[in-house]
Amino acid sequence: MRRWFVAPLFGFILTNSYASNSVATDEIKYLSQKIAFEYLCLKQSGNEAIKESILSDIDKLSESLRSAAKSQKNADKNILNFIAYSKDEIKELLERKDNKESQIKILDISDSLYEGIKSIDTKADSNKTEFYKLLKLYLALNLDYLDTKETKALVLDKVKRLDKSFGDSGSWHTLKSLITQNQSDIPTIIYLLSNALEKEKR
Repeated sequence: MRRWFVAPLFGFILTNSYASNSVATDEIKYLSQKIAFEYLCLKQSGNEAIKESILSDIDKLSESLRSAAKSQKNADKNILNFIAYSKDEIKELLERKDNKESQIKILDISDSLYEGIKSIDTKADSNKTEFYKLLKLYLALNLDYLDTKETKALVLDKVKRLDKSFGDSGSWHTLKSLITQNQSDIPTIIYLLSNALEKEKR
């Protein structure tokens, strides 16, 4: 009787452990993109209020890292340690006064965070991760750092794919219009619209 009970229980624990870990790694992917987008908004708009949102998201990233580390192998924990180090770099960037250089740096950190967690969790990205990846790339066009033609094509491709999921949102329609009209010089408005869309889709 005990053996009959223990096997399903063990399976239940493993299943729930996997589900919990999957939620944590999804959140890390999402935050790796959102924090970078917020940082670009902060630097390009000068709106210091955005800094509070970044700090809050860094705290969420720390929580997700702790949750993910509970069920990872040693090799994967090394990757999570690297991600944790990259997270600390973001806090240092918040104190820097330079503009373009720090924005380029946040793009590199964002890519490192994303690629690191993607090596652990290879499943497809969530819509919210793709959404903030889109907005990050869109504002990155202002830096003349990435290949403009290639990045614009990638941005428009992401708009087309996300339109299938967000097409019923007024905030999304406004954002899509700004993006397709190349109006990337209004980061505060883009930031506010992104918040509105995220609240709509919760």
